[in-house]
Amino acid sequence: MKKREIFLDFTSLLDVIMIILFFFILFSTFEIDEATKAANQTKAEYETKVDEAEAVLAEYQKEKDRLLSIDKNAVKNQEALLQYQGQILTINLYDKFDDDTLYINIKKGENKLDEFIYTESVDMKTKLTDTIKMTEFTNDDVIICNLTYNGDDLYSANAVKQIEKSVNDLQKEYENFYFAAINISK
Repeated sequence: MKKREIFLDFTSLLDVIMIILFFFILFSTFEIDEATKAANQTKAEYETKVDEAEAVLAEYQKEKDRLLSIDKNAVKNQEALLQYQGQILTINLYDKFDDDTLYINIKKGENKLDEFIYTESVDMKTKLTDTIKMTEFTNDDVIICNLTYNGDDLYSANAVKQIEKSVNDLQKEYENFYFAAINISK
């Protein structure tokens, strides 16, 4: 018997393997590009959130430092209040003629500084700041301010909230600004 020679042709098998290999390489690079884009987008969002968090943290730190300085200055403030010889800034919120119109009168001692009709559109912080500037108080002066109002008057609750918010803003500018609200309703 004669032995036959076996001849194996791997050309077509190599072609198929190359096509499959090319297919996997091509689609894996597409996935890598998409994953890279998603990673970059996530990184950008993360950096934005970090920046926002740092800004909020800085704001809270500033407020914390302000509050701690209030505690540190408590003794100094108490001594200043005991020695206080100045005049008190008075804000009166009243209904003049029972016509549901609220008036605001601001005085320093017995001197009337300002009087106006309260509406929700009145910028109380600006009004109070301008009045304090008229009195020539400085940021280091002790300012004692009291608000008297009748809680039974119409709209007085909104007015008192707006005045208190404005005073809180002013207390950040004037360290020695003291405020009390007195409700004279029965």
